[in-house]
Amino acid sequence: MHIYRDILKQAVQTTWHHKELWFFGLFAGLLNTGSVIDVIVRLVRDTLSGTSLTELVVRAIPGLSSFVQYLQTLSLIDTTRQILTGGALVFGFVLLLLLSINGQANLFHRLKQRGKNTWWHPSGLVLVRLLGLNALWRIALALVHVFSTAVISSFVSTDPATQVLVTFAMLVVTIPLTLLLGCLTIFAMIEIVTKKKTILIALGDSWNIIRHHLTAVTEVAVLLFLVGLLGTLILIGAIFLLAIPYLFLLLLSLAMNSMLIWMIVMLLASVSGLILVLAFGGFMTSLVYATWYGAYQKFAKRTAIVSKLERMVVQFKLIR
Repeated sequence: MHIYRDILKQAVQTTWHHKELWFFGLFAGLLNTGSVIDVIVRLVRDTLSGTSLTELVVRAIPGLSSFVQYLQTLSLIDTTRQILTGGALVFGFVLLLLLSINGQANLFHRLKQRGKNTWWHPSGLVLVRLLGLNALWRIALALVHVFSTAVISSFVSTDPATQVLVTFAMLVVTIPLTLLLGCLTIFAMIEIVTKKKTILIALGDSWNIIRHHLTAVTEVAVLLFLVGLLGTLILIGAIFLLAIPYLFLLLLSLAMNSMLIWMIVMLLASVSGLILVLAFGGFMTSLVYATWYGAYQKFAKRTAIVSKLERMVVQFKLIR
């Protein structure tokens, strides 16, 4: 039963043929909720980095370290500029947060409507629930992050064998826990948007789905991680190909000693690169959400779904 191929194929077709999803995906990607394995990779990297507990708490919240550095810079200017700059930062943060939450809501709504171009304004209750769910996800992730690294850091002064055992034990605990939290959050989002459920009910129903199809859900998360890696390689190749004609034009402008041509070429290259990166970000985020929605539709039916790993185990037993 090729469930993953069907899910991914349908997600790619939906995302490619309904490019309006990319707009909402661009903003939804700011919260990075659907990329479960990416979050795990960053958690493992930070856990093994051996940073202090204070640095760990700051790094556990995305963007907090940059915000702290900016606050330190603001302390050097006068009070009026501090108030104006602080107000602009708060306004920009709230605006981006609302756009991100709205992007998540519209993505799942349009996926439910099979990409129909219908205008939909999510209710304030749906947005508040999504905001609360994202906050819970970030808090839970930060707690796991801080706890795992704090435990490992406390054994730094012990012998190497003990350090290795403790690190391995914490990774065995934190990686599945982070994976579970990420999948639970994305399924709960679908429940909130498509069925207007409360946060607690959505989390409970999502847990029941994951509990019945844990191995298959894990394989979907790994599949999306591999798709993300492939997409990144494609983006790098596209940027390289896009740069070739602009490189020749820049050499031509230098040969002609024309500053005007050089400025025009640099402007066009910058705009083209920015459009490519933004389009790629919107497409990949929409693809991730579409894949999770397709998986949710399959798994929510509670039918007997045999994962790839389970099929391999059965085949191995038959061979023996």
